[in-house]
Amino acid sequence: MIKEVVRISDYYKIAKEHKIFLWHFLQRDQCNSGCLAFFSYFDHPTGHKKNHLLKRTIDVLQIPYFESYTEDSIDFLIDNGIPHGNIWSDKSKVFTPIILGFHNGVMKSHTGRHCYCETGVYSVIADIDISILEKLID
Repeated sequence: MIKEVVRISDYYKIAKEHKIFLWHFLQRDQCNSGCLAFFSYFDHPTGHKKNHLLKRTIDVLQIPYFESYTEDSIDFLIDNGIPHGNIWSDKSKVFTPIILGFHNGVMKSHTGRHCYCETGVYSVIADIDISILEKLID
């Protein structure tokens, strides 16, 4: 299953080619600023086990997964109805990571509604296509 770092300009191609997909927006060098719940799927920092939960989930469920930097995607996130507080943390002065779930090219859910954690990712996936989670039971 596809896993790529992409630009916002790739959205229409992605939406055309994939009925459902996850799109992870994170801060550059996110793990250097305290390593929140997840870091880039493609990074392999030593000593951090949390990302393996995201990696395992994506790999087991075989859901199309894309990554972009939040700071390069602000207009896209706002256009998809993501509130300011889910994009920028005034308190920490950092871009807030978020994972969006798309179905038929429409953003249906995001971790800002749930939590930026493994359970939040499962909730986003359930919101876009609950049948995908059946792979976790098999």
